[in-house]
Amino acid sequence: MLINKQSDEKIVSGIKVKVLKKDIKNFHLNVLPPNGLVRVSVPMDTSDDAIHFFIASRLTWIKKKIDTFKNHSRESKREYLENESHYFLGKRYLLKLLDSPKNYVEIDRKKYLKLYVRDTTDIKLKEKTLQKFYRDELKRILDKAIPQYEELIGVKVEEYSIRKMKTKWGSCNSENKRVNFNLNLAKKPIKSINYVIVHELVHLIERNHGKNFLYLMDKYMPKWREERQRLNNLILSYEDWE
Repeated sequence: MLINKQSDEKIVSGIKVKVLKKDIKNFHLNVLPPNGLVRVSVPMDTSDDAIHFFIASRLTWIKKKIDTFKNHSRESKREYLENESHYFLGKRYLLKLLDSPKNYVEIDRKKYLKLYVRDTTDIKLKEKTLQKFYRDELKRILDKAIPQYEELIGVKVEEYSIRKMKTKWGSCNSENKRVNFNLNLAKKPIKSINYVIVHELVHLIERNHGKNFLYLMDKYMPKWREERQRLNNLILSYEDWE
């Protein structure tokens, strides 16, 4: 468990960088949605000069990632209105609102995502009902897929959870073998979900994104780079960048 943590901000070549000093051994660099926030985590005793050099040496990559987020297609905030676009497993559906004594969702495979609710004017109820549908469907997919990839990779997940996450598709704690998945994965294609599963399960073996991590990803999902690119290119939900 990390106890010590210090935060600071630096400007490098006009780019604002959030610096976190932690009880870690290596440098970790992230460019985060929605607007390309740059965050670097470094060991506690790292000098300012070393931090500046590390960031400066990766400016080309940082600028490329920031541009990617700026140019990324994004949904407007969902208002849960008739014929509004919603996504499920990578496909776009039009919302159809129907009165019902029971709150639930039904997928018309051709066109519509049918939202049955007691009050079609209640935005919070509509959102809650749809979010429950996404959570239940993602859990159904994960319950089936995780054991398959556990057997393939040779690891065991002690527990997993589904959460709303703003900056990651998944995360894990390699010590207690717990894995978290972004609720909005339910909107993405199955192949994208499988990529995130493999990514997090490999982290149970290798915590960092070094050579061994890349070797294991290549071994267990040879086309993982294509899947990562496809996932990153998909339209962002409002919740992904709010």
